[in-house]
Amino acid sequence: MTRVVTPLSDGELHIPATELLNQDLPAEFLDADGLMGVNFGGFLIRTPEHTVVVELPGDPCARAPRPLADASALHDGEGAEIVPGVTLRLAPGHTPGHCIVDLGRDRVVLLADAAHNPAQLLRDDYASVTDVDPRLAQRTRAALAEELTDSGALITMTHDAGNRLGRLERVDGARRWAYAPSIE
Repeated sequence: MTRVVTPLSDGELHIPATELLNQDLPAEFLDADGLMGVNFGGFLIRTPEHTVVVELPGDPCARAPRPLADASALHDGEGAEIVPGVTLRLAPGHTPGHCIVDLGRDRVVLLADAAHNPAQLLRDDYASVTDVDPRLAQRTRAALAEELTDSGALITMTHDAGNRLGRLERVDGARRWAYAPSIE
């Protein structure tokens, strides 16, 4: 089953990383001015039978166009396959009910707000001012990083500049991030 993931963006803001995170980022995750790129948007997932919009800004039932509001899917429990091959998994700590999206067989994982920048997956001591439970968010992020390291999964997050995909690998005992080549 082929799934296509398309980033959606409402724009990008460039800020000092410490306005969002508890510490600065390594230089490779900053722009030429030493700022962190923060994207705003989400993702469109197309399967042969379904189209799924992930991470609309704000309350999806109050901001979403009427046809999308009527098709919003909520779930409870640890995870739920909302359409074949698209599974929501709870990722607690950022906000109540926060989920990541796992495309299973394709091994594409959309981390949503579980991490705002790939550097947060390299070390477990990053925290974000936007997390309602920073310690739980750190534990969740650390568990996801361990799960995804060396898995071959393509990973992205809602707020990373450009919504680019990458992979986590272990090199000399440390987690390393490598952006995937663009297919555009």
